[in-house]
Amino acid sequence: MEIRETGCPGCTGNPAFQTTTYRVVLWEQPDLEGVPPDRIGWGEAAFDLTNVSDVREVLRWAEEQLASGAGGHSRAGRAVRDREYVVYAKVPGEDTLLQIAGWDPTRASQSDTLPRLERHP
Repeated sequence: MEIRETGCPGCTGNPAFQTTTYRVVLWEQPDLEGVPPDRIGWGEAAFDLTNVSDVREVLRWAEEQLASGAGGHSRAGRAVRDREYVVYAKVPGEDTLLQIAGWDPTRASQSDTLPRLERHP
């Protein structure tokens, strides 16, 4: 990580938007006996969270859902070998989502997404 001191968005002329809408995608990789993990796909369950007061509320919710087995494979009663989530912020007035947290297991390259920090069994 590189850090450079700067001014607030209003001070630097950068556009800044406040959002209260986020999307959380819970990813789960099923545990298939005898099949190597790199040959197993991932299932997803996506949720839009609205009227959010703070992004920390979204991160707490995502962690709780992941820990409680709220993904599609878990809800179907299938064994899961791995879990992840991704949080997106919705840009107000647009159909644009910005990835702000998490690791997307469907992206081909780590350079295309935020890096994976830890495994969520």
